Amino acid sequence: MSIASEITRLQNAKADIKTAIENKGGTVSGTIDNYATAIDNLPSGGGSYTDYFYESTNKTVSENTGGWKNLIKSIKINTAKQDLTAFVMNCKAENIDLSEFDPTITRTKVAMLFYQCSNVKQLDISKIKIGGLSTNSTDVFYDCSNLETIIGLENQDFSGSKSIGSMFSGCKKLKNIPNINASSSSEIYNTFSGCNALESIGIIDCDNVTAVGTGAFYQCTSLKNVGGLKDLGKAYDTSQPANYSYYTLSFSYSNQLTHDSLMNIINSIYDIASKGVQPQKLILGSINLAKLTSAEIQIATDKGWTVS
Repeated sequence: MSIASEITRLQNAKADIKTAIENKGGTVSGTIDNYATAIDNLPSGGGSYTDYFYESTNKTVSENTGGWKNLIKSIKINTAKQDLTAFVMNCKAENIDLSEFDPTITRTKVAMLFYQCSNVKQLDISKIKIGGLSTNSTDVFYDCSNLETIIGLENQDFSGSKSIGSMFSGCKKLKNIPNINASSSSEIYNTFSGCNALESIGIIDCDNVTAVGTGAFYQCTSLKNVGGLKDLGKAYDTSQPANYSYYTLSFSYSNQLTHDSLMNIINSIYDIASKGVQPQKLILGSINLAKLTSAEIQIATDKGWTVS
């Protein structure tokens, strides 16, 4: 290799290194002697990476960023795609900016939308219609373990979603969830499982729910206030046996429930005895049972629920 070609190779390598540093948000000045310092000054994790994803890319964020999804700290996304299944899935950014989404676009699928976005602390979903869809809304916030606030959740309509199963499962820092109209949902299975910081849940409309199970409120140890599970049991099938596992409603981990919350639960569940459904379990736990009078417990018993 000639001296001239070697010089050219080094010059090209220098230019490539400079471009790589600048693409990661760094600043390069002076001679190559300063490049090491520029690299050292890059923030851990590669700094802030911002990109825009439109329908023309026809890819999810994970597909676009590849390995970068584990390094980026901030990302702004936008797309006209109707199918948002797993669109931001596994993105480890601390800030996910959805402010440029078009709220007039109907999103037909949103399952696993923010699945395992474990570093994000706040999401503003005001511009995205997550509920009210003909498909399911399962696992939307699954394992967002640092998520503390969901702005715009109170304005979402889940009445058309077939399922909200595992929607908030693993959201260990989320404290409040507003009313949820899940009147078309067939399941709330594992919906709040592992939400051990959750203190308050509004009214959940359960007209068509046929799958609850002991996992719906599993490890909700901080739960104090529950608005009720409106008409849970109304869709239960008379052909199912007594104590059917999918029909069981359990708050056995939620020993901090207030008396009013316990009565909200008892008063809101459906009178399954009146439609001939076999007796099903309502598990409150001994600590919660001690907060109720025998007459209050009898209300649930008369509705066909076995209280324990």
